[in-house]
Amino acid sequence: MSDATYTVILDEQPDVVATFQEGDSTISVVVDLPSAGALGVPGPPGPPGATFQHVQAVAAETWTINHNLGVYPNISAMDHQNEVVYGDVVHLNVNTAEIHFSAQISGRAVAS
Repeated sequence: MSDATYTVILDEQPDVVATFQEGDSTISVVVDLPSAGALGVPGPPGPPGATFQHVQAVAAETWTINHNLGVYPNISAMDHQNEVVYGDVVHLNVNTAEIHFSAQISGRAVAS
């Protein structure tokens, strides 16, 4: 096994320079990066994210969630004791999803 020491130096110029050193040998790498250009004025903030809460009062292995958000949201599920539970989420379309559990369970799901 080699007792190599590697030193990496990143230059803050438009080109990135990395230097690798092992014993008496040195390798320098220069990467020409395209300029990102000047920064403009920030745009207006986007709309706040919509959420939907589904309540599953009757225990079931499959929950159907009609969230009507028009997107494929993230979905989190909690049982009736507010403990996070995991199931297989299937997005049927941009407004409906299902969660498939291995056992009948009741609780709530949040789509966001």
